[in-house]
Amino acid sequence: MKKTLFLLLLILFSLPEVNAQTVTDIEGNVYNTIVLGSQEWMTSNLRTLHYSNGDVIPHNFSQSVWNNLTQFAGADYYDMDEVTNGSVYGVLYNWAAATDVNNVCPTGWHVPSRFEWMTLINFAGGSATAGGPLKERDTAHWNYPNFNATNFSGFTALPGGLRHNTGGFQYKNESGYWWTSTQGIANTSFAFNVKMSYADAAVVQYESNQRGGFSIRCLKNANVETIELKDDLGISLQPNPANNEVTLVTSNPEMQGATIRLYSLSGTLVLNDLMSGSTKTLDVSNLPAGSYVVTVEHLAQIQHIKLVLVK
Repeated sequence: MKKTLFLLLLILFSLPEVNAQTVTDIEGNVYNTIVLGSQEWMTSNLRTLHYSNGDVIPHNFSQSVWNNLTQFAGADYYDMDEVTNGSVYGVLYNWAAATDVNNVCPTGWHVPSRFEWMTLINFAGGSATAGGPLKERDTAHWNYPNFNATNFSGFTALPGGLRHNTGGFQYKNESGYWWTSTQGIANTSFAFNVKMSYADAAVVQYESNQRGGFSIRCLKNANVETIELKDDLGISLQPNPANNEVTLVTSNPEMQGATIRLYSLSGTLVLNDLMSGSTKTLDVSNLPAGSYVVTVEHLAQIQHIKLVLVK
């Protein structure tokens, strides 16, 4: 008990003040943001039904249709109720929508990986207790007792529930579930998500069917000019400089499902993909000449590589 109290007090006095920054999505929805350690997060769940390029995210699916979406993108409000649920808890997205190359998050933001979530969780005190400072306090939205919830962080996690891969809705007010961009390890048709509950203060990660519907919290893209280039994963880019295509090559047979992101030097996410084997070819023909940073993330390792495009 004393250890838990100490950790909570430590978090309280080490957290920065909530900033007054906001970010606006393609539909004009405005989200407050907060800087927590080295990261800047939205303080509410994403609620757009358009990708950042303006394309519509397919939605309003019946239970039977949702059950058969397989790899196709889909999104809906809990119980299909925008007024009561959408305005508070946001939208529930399947993983295909969460990881679409057109980016469900506002420009300059992205769906965080499981390791970026772990950075937040560790900052908030670790998996066993981080739900306390991350969850909205009291029981306006969370069921009683909303164990140890203080929202010291200002993150204001809400229990938006989920949509099962079979199409039914469940667990609103009991639990919050958020997608990560990280594909499952044991099953490539699964992906990692983050869960918080009213019944305890834990924040847990586990793999779920990609056809399920979960909430999304967007994370601001890193400032690529300050990224330290690393070679942790032994990946090379061929050719580099490149023109219309560039291929990621690795000798590591375990790279299946590693997350690939390509950033411009302004920090804009311009490509989001997954490794499908020992090589992965990216189409960069639509990108202007210039310098970019390729980020590859696998398990607890991240590699950043500078890419030069010439046209």
